[in-house]
Amino acid sequence: MTAPLTERYFLPIAAPISWNMLGETVTVPGLGGTAGFTLVSFLTAPLPVDSRLDYVLLCHEDADEFIWRFADPATKLVSKTDSGDTASWVTLPAAGTLETTVFVRKTGTTLATVSLTQQVVEPANSAPLACRG
Repeated sequence: MTAPLTERYFLPIAAPISWNMLGETVTVPGLGGTAGFTLVSFLTAPLPVDSRLDYVLLCHEDADEFIWRFADPATKLVSKTDSGDTASWVTLPAAGTLETTVFVRKTGTTLATVSLTQQVVEPANSAPLACRG
């Protein structure tokens, strides 16, 4: 049987899994010595300008609220989302330093703060393409 087209691009990951196999990651230990929380950026820095940058938070402990904050001092971007979702995304319109932070909460108490800082750059060859007629 052939896998559906949407599943053909996922490679099987042999045990033991390492979270950095998914992209650029940072892990904050949890309470009681657990693995805690791992923030994953599916693209590794430097990140391209004007691209959708997807993030997911892997929870190795129970949590019920996630406050996402994206900040870039160069473009003065500050975006904050309060949700129960462990995934979020952002797009930067210009080069800069993207600071992605997730405040992990359970019943109103902050369990962890997970942060990842990445550079966002213009493409190396930013000259417009010539049209051939």
